[in-house]
Formats: sequence, C-alpha cells, structure tokens
Amino acid sequence: MTGTSIDALDVAIARIHGAGLEMRAELIAVEQTPLGALKAPLRAAADQTPMSALEFARLAHRFGRLHVEAVSSLTERLGITPDLICLHGQTVAHEPPVGWALLDTTPLLAHFECRIVTELRHLDMAHGGQGAPISPLADWILFRGERPRTIVNLGGFCNITSLPGVSGGWSQVTGRDVCPCNHLLDEGARRWLGAPMDHNGTRAMRGTANPALSVELAETMGAHRDDTSEPTRALAQGDEGRALLDRLESLPAVEDRLATLTSALAMRLCRAVTPDEELVLFGGGTFNQALVDDIADARRSAPTRTGLNDVTPSAREALVMAVLGACAEDGLMITPSGASSQLRNVAHLAGKWLWPAR
Repeated sequence: MTGTSIDALDVAIARIHGAGLEMRAELIAVEQTPLGALKAPLRAAADQTPMSALEFARLAHRFGRLHVEAVSSLTERLGITPDLICLHGQTVAHEPPVGWALLDTTPLLAHFECRIVTELRHLDMAHGGQGAPISPLADWILFRGERPRTIVNLGGFCNITSLPGVSGGWSQVTGRDVCPCNHLLDEGARRWLGAPMDHNGTRAMRGTANPALSVELAETMGAHRDDTSEPTRALAQGDEGRALLDRLESLPAVEDRLATLTSALAMRLCRAVTPDEELVLFGGGTFNQALVDDIADARRSAPTRTGLNDVTPSAREALVMAVLGACAEDGLMITPSGASSQLRNVAHLAGKWLWPAR
C-alpha cells in the first residue's frame, strides 16, 4: 500500500479467520520499504506531470519490481507463503468513473504462485459509486467495539470512518475525506525548514498558533467536503491545498506558522466528527506530536488515542488492504459509497483477479 503522501511502500501480513462479515484478521507483521528513486516520478505522475506512454509503463514496471522486493523480503524472512496478495497501486488519477492506480503486476506474476488482486475500486465505480472511501469495511472488521468510535487516518489527506457501537452493523458505517493533512504539513516543512517533515512536530511545538489565522484556515480547508450528499474524493485531483500555506507566510516565525497549521488541522478534524465519540488516530500525522496534542486539546471531554487492537498507527493502511482482499474474495461489496451501496448481487467480484494455473 502507498497512500497519497507517497512516502513509502507498506506491506502487512495478516492471518484471516472466518469469512465474510464475520471474519477476523490477525496482524502478523508489517514492514515499510522506502520508495527511493521512485518517489519523485510517482509524485510527478500524481501531480499530472506529462509523461510518454513508455515512461508510464516503465515506471509502473519498476514499481511492480519494488512490490516483489518488499513482499518477498517479509514473507521469506518469516517463512510464510502467501495465499492471497492484495495490491493497491499508486493512485495517479481519480475522476469516477475514470481512475488509475499505477502498478504493473508482471513482476509479481513472475515471482509468486498465489492469487493476486488489484483495482478494488473499479467495481464500485462501474455501478455509479466513487470507488471510495475504500477503508470503512476493513475498519469495521478490525476496530468495531462496544461503543461508537471514529477511526481517523492522518495521511496525505485526513479521512474518517464512523463506526457504530455493538448494536450497529455494517450498513450503519460511514466514511469520508475531511481535508488535506500531511500534504500541508510536509509542504510546510519543505518550504520553511528545507526538510521532508517537521520531525515529531518539534518545531511546531516551539511556536505559538495565531488563533484568528487558525480559524480562517480551518474554515477554508476541505470546507466543500461537509456536504456528503455528493462525495468529493481526494485522490490525485490536485486539491492538496498547498496554496493555503501562502496565508501562513504572513507570520514571521517559522515555528508559529507550523503551530498555526497544526492548530487549524485539529480544528477542521474536530468539526467533522461527533463530539463525544472516541477518536482513534492512525497514519503518518500521528508522528507529529504537535498535531496529536492539538487534537486532544480540542476534545478534552472525549477520549483520543493512537492505534488500537495491536495495530500501530503506521500499520493500518496496509492491513486494511489485506482485509479488503479477503472480503472481495468472499464476494462482498467492499465500498459503501454511491449507487453501488444498494447492490447485493452484482455480476463480478470486486477487483482484477489473477489466479494461478494450478
């Protein structure tokens, strides 16, 4: 799995117990592989930088080889032979019903003799959905509990899954994007620190947020996503919100800019979630302590935690893909969005399936 942050390739190994909506998933291992020389061209592709067809094909093939290296490194070290490999690819375009998650599976077909599935979003888009959000079903399987809670991914974009309590079911689960998150944090670090990130949010914690500017940014970022009647997706569509950082440059101190940014992101998230529900934070943004503290401070009357059920903040997205692959193999419609949320008897399994000959 690589997300919109395009920072690394995450591989998770899961053991699946049971089937369908009653399945349980046990995380065996997770490992992160740097993208290295692929990071820049993948970002360029997602930013809609023109390339020739041959350049795209070569990039997809190199990305496929990196998947082989990452998956085989982990499985061989643990002595595990996978039964199913579920691959997300790198989303470089998403405008339903058109979408492209860049990945050439040829290297994987040459190396693994198991079932392989990709393109999990396409069945939903074929029936009028947005192909997203993609994680809510897996979040429900992995993280549902006695009381309602909200799963928060602080990734390139912040997105949320609202889970009902013990009396609720899959039909009551909802999910949506909230606003750009790490896209803004990382771009701010590149602009003002000359670094890929504000490590641990150290510089932001030294600053003082400008209250008026925090409110202004919180009202601006992702505001069009509040009307969920017509889902708006945040997948390689050029809506990373980087222009918002221009407003912060009115503050002379870099630390104050970063502190104001984390404060605004926390405000934006807290407006999007149910006030008294537990928040469970996942994703790269959890490693920015300034952001985590701002979220907790904005919700003093409600619990906020990072990670759940032995799933660490950095392991969730890859584990979600493993669970979704198993759900798709069991014939489940894996996305709750759009017209397809009402479909139960479609003609195809979700995903593009590659089956071994024996």
